[in-house]
Amino acid sequence: MTANPSNTPGAIETASGRYIDPLDPSRGGVYLDDIAHHLAQVNRFNGAARRPISVAEHTILVADRLHSQGHGAPTILAGLHHDDAEYILNDICRPLKRAMNTVYGPAEDKALRIIWSALSLPDDGTVDWAAIKDADNWALAAEAFHLLPSRGQGWRDAATYDPADPLNPPAEARLLGDEMPWRTAKAMWLAQHERWSKIVSQIRAGRLAA
Repeated sequence: MTANPSNTPGAIETASGRYIDPLDPSRGGVYLDDIAHHLAQVNRFNGAARRPISVAEHTILVADRLHSQGHGAPTILAGLHHDDAEYILNDICRPLKRAMNTVYGPAEDKALRIIWSALSLPDDGTVDWAAIKDADNWALAAEAFHLLPSRGQGWRDAATYDPADPLNPPAEARLLGDEMPWRTAKAMWLAQHERWSKIVSQIRAGRLAA
């Protein structure tokens, strides 16, 4: 990372005015506010939804789903951050992401490893990664059901999302409303990070059980 983009070929400017190489990020170039700011303005579904939905709003929904299911703070915090790489790699629709996997996959993995280290995010036996993947797919299906013209018919697994599921978090109701302003999404994302990070810190200090 450098303040002069000409000294870092391939670097992009972040919301804070810093520069970071999306394919070779450094731990020192990762800033929480940049992640929140970018994710709050990166749109999902290639803009096909009836109203914009940001990656930040999506990851908040994932975290809320995990909370409603009774998962612990480490899993919820990891769920909130599972798409952090998209703050520098952008959101790519799944079919294209699969086609580009030889390039995008390693770049995403590398970015996430560096972000995880920079933010000291949980990466141990306290995180249920399978539950995060399930919650991610649930949120995708819920968003499609409420926001896409077809409700995801033809590609959404109907068993993944049930509108009548009692474990659907109250936050799901936001999908029925108007667009969430990006500043609101950013503030909510940061508040979720602070809430669950504080509990994770207490667990690490031995003051709480995971």
